[in-house]
Amino acid sequence: MARVFSTFAGFMFFVLETSAAPPTFHEDILPIFQRSCQTCHRPDSVAPMSLTTYKEVRPWAKSILLKVLDRSMPPFGAEAPKGFYLYDTRLSQEEIDLIVEWIGNKCPQGKFGVKTKEPDLPKSQWDLGEPDIVTHILKNVNLTNDNANVWRFVFFDYVFERDTWIEAVQVLPDAGSAIHHLNTFYMDPGFQVPEELEILGNAHPKQSNGLSLWTAGRPPLRCPDETAMLIPAGARIGANVHFAPTADSSEEGLSIAIYLKNGTVNSRFRRYAINAPYDTIRIPPGESEHTVTRTMALSRKDLLVHDFTGHMHYRGKSLHVEFETPTGEKSVPFSIPRFDFYWQQTYELSKSLLVQGGTKATMTGVFDNSSSNDANPDSGRWVEGGVRSVDEMLQVYLNCTDPAEHLGLTVKNGLVIEQ
Repeated sequence: MARVFSTFAGFMFFVLETSAAPPTFHEDILPIFQRSCQTCHRPDSVAPMSLTTYKEVRPWAKSILLKVLDRSMPPFGAEAPKGFYLYDTRLSQEEIDLIVEWIGNKCPQGKFGVKTKEPDLPKSQWDLGEPDIVTHILKNVNLTNDNANVWRFVFFDYVFERDTWIEAVQVLPDAGSAIHHLNTFYMDPGFQVPEELEILGNAHPKQSNGLSLWTAGRPPLRCPDETAMLIPAGARIGANVHFAPTADSSEEGLSIAIYLKNGTVNSRFRRYAINAPYDTIRIPPGESEHTVTRTMALSRKDLLVHDFTGHMHYRGKSLHVEFETPTGEKSVPFSIPRFDFYWQQTYELSKSLLVQGGTKATMTGVFDNSSSNDANPDSGRWVEGGVRSVDEMLQVYLNCTDPAEHLGLTVKNGLVIEQ
């Protein structure tokens, strides 16, 4: 078996010369892209280019090579065996090697064959079908390049007249939006919209009121069977939104779609939070490995954990959670070895995790305030805890249900039917 040299876009490859035919786009590469790339990289979606056809992919081969080799694409930060998470877009080493070999062989197209099938992509803008409630807002936001850290609250006009059970939430930014990611929540009845909508002061919502996190390419939040989220009468939907900087101001549009529950509700879908208090975060200038730890009991009752979401800011480097049961058994169910502020997402479990009542959760975050951190806006200052992105946070959210809860509610269009 001989080695032959191949050059592509300035890169030198060693390609094994074998009797097997080299990989082709249609037979070998496209199925990988359909599974791991096209939720974002498709027409009229959030990615800057579509990667659904050979004609679309071929000009981006050099960039694709770099991104798959350093594993920055597809973006999926959590570490766990394959199958632990739903919507796990990570590439195996074999898939990376196949893409490298394909590019090294100058990207042969191949024929549209039996391995290629149309991707299972949404047929409309609403992934779960037509929603029951859609509320929309249009807002002018200053997004100039010297304002790279733009967070804003937005509040929607729709008010829930009665206690309402919902089963799913979908976020849909308008086409061409500069929205990078956002959190949705509901504000308690009687909440007054503040004049200043930056994320400062007392306007910050209670974490227990959180609904969903939206990032590009992630599916809508959907509650498991026989569970639902409860929004109280008089509440309104809001979002705190992170905008990417652009050349000038932008008129930004955002829709929130609500799907009402129909059927049985036996358990309420609730958000739990593990938080490091702001006064426990104080990172020295230039420090590349500053560790902050927070330990707390999750619940006196057993919990079923359905997903994890980690949250840090620009200096976030890694994050993990360790559970310790009352009998001393330890496990690490959630770990992000390479935290990326720009790709924060919710990681849904393929199988819900039963956590024994009285279990302690220890959250450990490592921060990099050095000049070697490319995302660091200023390595020369002390960094303390706070809500601004130039400050720091350390949080993990868990959406959970109580396995012992049996509400026995019959719900139609979000409202309880009296028995």
